[in-house]
Formats: sequence, structure tokens, C-alpha cells
Amino acid sequence: KVAWEDERMRLLRALAQIKEQLRRVQEIANKKGYGKLVEDIMEEAKVSETVNSPEWSCFDRLYEDALRRQKKMREMNGGAVSAERFRPKGGFVAMKMMGGD
Repeated sequence: KVAWEDERMRLLRALAQIKEQLRRVQEIANKKGYGKLVEDIMEEAKVSETVNSPEWSCFDRLYEDALRRQKKMREMNGGAVSAERFRPKGGFVAMKMMGGD
């Protein structure tokens, strides 16, 4: 299950990176005068539809939430998080903080 959680985070990071890269492509195209052309191509290829879909938004929220939780854990523990993991009642795999339960 730990490997599954690691894989999930890797995929969420990849999706967030792809979305940012697509945003950057559109930005560069706009600067070079090809913004409308790239926008039309993305629409025809249904890239815009995918990126703006509820499923994609769900991945964004999950990724942002995971980053927020990791940051909070680091702040609460002075930056140190043990590699030991446990499964709380909710069924999610979580990292156990050093010096705490």
C-alpha cells in the first residue's frame, strides 16, 4: 500500500507538471502571435476539454492537498518526518511523525 501511495503522488505531480507546461505553451504562443492558433489546435484535439474537466480538477485538488499536508507535517516536526508509515482508521496511508503518534 505504501508503494501505491508513492505511485499516486508521482502521478499527481506528473499531471500537475503537464498542466503547467500546457499553460506555458499557450503563454509562449500568445507572446509570439500564435495564441489563437494554438488555442484552436488545443480545442480541436480536446486538450482544453481534458485539462478543464472535473476529473483533472480533482487531481489538482488532491495534489495541492497532499502538498499542504506534507508541508504541515514538516512544520509541525521541524522538518523531520520518519519513513515509518501507519494506516489510520480512515484507510489512508500516512507518514508517522518522529516524536509523535
